[in-house]
Amino acid sequence: MIRMSHPVTYSRGGAAAVVAAATAAIAQPSFTPIPVPWSFSAVTMRSDGGVLAGSNWDMTIGAQPATWTPGGGLHTYAVPAGTSTGEIRALNADASTAAGYSSVNGSWATTRATIWQNGVPLDLGYLPGGQSSLATGVSGDGSVVVGASDTGGWQHRAFRWTASGGMQSLGTIGTRQSGAVAISVDGTTIGGNTHDGVFNTARPFRWTASGGIQDLGLLQGGSYALASQMSADGSAITGLADIHIAGGNREYGIFRWSESDGMEFLGALGLPFAERTETEPNAISASGEVIVGQALDAESGPGGIGRFAAVYWTRATGLVDLNTYLPSLGLDLGGYSLSVANAISADGTIIVGTGFAPDGSFATWMASGVPAPGTLVLLGLGALTASRRRRHS
Repeated sequence: MIRMSHPVTYSRGGAAAVVAAATAAIAQPSFTPIPVPWSFSAVTMRSDGGVLAGSNWDMTIGAQPATWTPGGGLHTYAVPAGTSTGEIRALNADASTAAGYSSVNGSWATTRATIWQNGVPLDLGYLPGGQSSLATGVSGDGSVVVGASDTGGWQHRAFRWTASGGMQSLGTIGTRQSGAVAISVDGTTIGGNTHDGVFNTARPFRWTASGGIQDLGLLQGGSYALASQMSADGSAITGLADIHIAGGNREYGIFRWSESDGMEFLGALGLPFAERTETEPNAISASGEVIVGQALDAESGPGGIGRFAAVYWTRATGLVDLNTYLPSLGLDLGGYSLSVANAISADGTIIVGTGFAPDGSFATWMASGVPAPGTLVLLGLGALTASRRRRHS
């Protein structure tokens, strides 16, 4: 038993301080178009939002691995000898190590898992019997890389790479194939999928050194769940899944798995004029409490009004359209249409995505100061406490 020798007391300014702190935390969200070249596509970013990474399209060569920073602008990276194109898929904590792939003329048959350490490329090779590989995640210190490699005969396996151990297979479940999509910041937990060679047979897994590959299952009545992201702490995995709904129909939306909550369906966002929509995640915060991505018209394809919408999820907000949620926070979008949310900061308060400017041109945007989960709750509790103090003073 813990015994307190003195009663707990609060000063009159205590509740006001809580309200002030909470108000300051959400007082100044901002929306900013980012002046990146139209040719640059960001798919990930450093945990604080200070570095964007992905690829830059060169009209002569093709996609080139690239980063963009507010101070330094666009920087393209060299690719290993024998390759010509590439893309960055993941960054470590300080962006000194990037992971992704390089290839010959953009051909997936020649894709090679590649890392860039302080800008210097390193081809990670393949698993025995393989001819192609892809790196999808890197630990916080840059020492562990994960991805997928073929092993010959159209078979693929998730891999874990270190400088000392090289590329090692994580195995699979039964006769299925496997691929890793993300790794925790400490390098101990890996998320990915097993499958029968096509995406709509995918089942997500979580790997640890002690437990190996754990099948996370499917949603009730679902036929597949395709993991694409994992939180930096390794506690949550998210992706695209289908679920059976009343009337024999199916919805295609975001799933989230965690040890505490199991497999959950977070919803699917409907779009105007869409015959069938899919809502999928592109990024998850470090603690797994914020997810961003996009809803798209899966039948009609890209283009046209209502065909894409950037989405946002927290336990408090549910699944919402950022085109309406951000204005509800007081942000003026200035006529911009937000199509895709591509990346999120570790704390979930910075979101980067793409869309269209008022003149219809392609644009990259950043929303900063988006309230972190629990901030609004804290504000409400603080205000309630302050009110009670006033009534009893």
